[in-house]
Amino acid sequence: MRILLFLFLLFSISLFSQQAYQKPPKLVVGIVIDQMRYEYIYRYWDKLGSNGFKRLINEGMNCRNTRYNYVPTYTGPGHASIYTGSTPMHHGIVANDWFNRQGNKMIYCTSDTSVKTIGAQNNSGKHSPRNLLATTVTDQLRLISNFNSKCIGIALKDRGAILPAGQLANAAYWFDAVSGNFVSSSYYMDSTPSWLIQFNKQELPKKYLQNTWNTLLPIEQYTESFPDANPYEGSINAGSPGVFPYDLAYLHTKAGLGIIRYTPWGNTLTTDMAKAAIKEEKMGQTSYTDFLCLSYSTPDYVGHMYGAHSVEVQDIYLRLDKELGEFFAFLEKELGKENVLVFLTADHGGAETPSLLMDKKANAGYFPYQFIKDTVNTFLSKWLGSGNWVFAYENQQVYLNREAIEQKLNTNNSLYNGLSGNKTFINNTSLDYEEINQRIVDFLLSMKGVANAYTSKEIELYNHENNLATLIKNGFYKKRSGDIIIQFEPGWMEYNQYGTTHGSEYSYDTHVPLLWWGWKTPKGKASVNKVNITDIAPTLSLILNASFPSACVGNPIEDFFK
Repeated sequence: MRILLFLFLLFSISLFSQQAYQKPPKLVVGIVIDQMRYEYIYRYWDKLGSNGFKRLINEGMNCRNTRYNYVPTYTGPGHASIYTGSTPMHHGIVANDWFNRQGNKMIYCTSDTSVKTIGAQNNSGKHSPRNLLATTVTDQLRLISNFNSKCIGIALKDRGAILPAGQLANAAYWFDAVSGNFVSSSYYMDSTPSWLIQFNKQELPKKYLQNTWNTLLPIEQYTESFPDANPYEGSINAGSPGVFPYDLAYLHTKAGLGIIRYTPWGNTLTTDMAKAAIKEEKMGQTSYTDFLCLSYSTPDYVGHMYGAHSVEVQDIYLRLDKELGEFFAFLEKELGKENVLVFLTADHGGAETPSLLMDKKANAGYFPYQFIKDTVNTFLSKWLGSGNWVFAYENQQVYLNREAIEQKLNTNNSLYNGLSGNKTFINNTSLDYEEINQRIVDFLLSMKGVANAYTSKEIELYNHENNLATLIKNGFYKKRSGDIIIQFEPGWMEYNQYGTTHGSEYSYDTHVPLLWWGWKTPKGKASVNKVNITDIAPTLSLILNASFPSACVGNPIEDFFK
């Protein structure tokens, strides 16, 4: 009896130990697909192969209710939020670009003039993660491993490579459309790695652009999309309709190497680079866990140009599905499925083309570019007199010329000294700075297509949950955000009359796929429990036995560990 009890206790201790500590995978591969609507996998399901998206779903875990918990839903904030487990309120990447009040100019999210390009003789490498305020899960992996783990970011877009890899990364590589090279910056290294020199010498973009882009399947089988020629899409054929086939050699001569970003071979080039980095950097081949941050930028370029119902977008995903299948086979061969953990998600979704919705008599519409900036400035001029009262309008936010407005108020206060403490009388109306902000809000609310508008003070004081305004607050960082934040109605946007964009708080932009595969991922599990995009990083942190990123607000996904 004592022997049985001893064996039971020994087994229990052993089981507890296994649950308390699990050896992490040798390699984590984070895949972010730029502008992937949640529905694409299911819309194209019957045309997908068995080794790409379907393999992740059948052999892994599918979090079907994954949402972004802030706005604006853009590439920069999306990649930053996935890997920091935080929102722009804390990590500071409030958009791809924002107005910098210190220099009175626009600033790009990864721009860094203090560094130099590595890999090309131009300025394409003047980027770094210095504008990112919080650590990433990749940073935490570097710290816990005493900087022995390798963390590398790869994408066509600079921000898609830099922000996920974090502040302590070994490297980030992105595509330079002028030289056709993958480049980096002196933030990470002093010279180009020899393997990257050899990779770039292949001149793969030039080779791929000798292809003709035709559909993967016979075009009549693309029944999930609109006809190839339709009024809701743009075209990479300058001045010609966007119809198959596309003569890429001709387009190369007209638009340069950058045109590859609008073709399936943009994804192929990204995968080539990922395989090369894994092999040449010997990722996953030591006792320390390595992390590859991989972002596929091409779906965003094509989505913007052609829209969600185009044959071009469908073909991009059918080909990407095949590409991913080959990449997963590569990972399995090189390292073994049990040693690799893959997660796949998107940095945002994408809207339906408003002109399509308008033709179907649904609520939708367009605001012309710069319309709101010019209109608000004209409105203020009626109260304050002619002047440059609006510095910038970006990301549905109005950046006011605070100094000029306050100077105007102070000047008028001196004229009407004693009439009203902190107020001024303009056109016989008593106003102060906050009241001017509120009048702008009231004016904006009179516009068709505007659902709501808020002053920055309102957003700072907002404390309700489960409301779309909560997403606005989560995306607000006072030093970088505007004075007035505007919420459009569903289906409304500032964009061209063709193609589509993203950035809103609505489900078409915030609901994205999240798939897990490999290592100890639950097999064939589908969960409908709500997951915030900020929950990915703490989930990975537990898997890696690392601390949560510094500004993490997410929670581990419990279903992964059940």
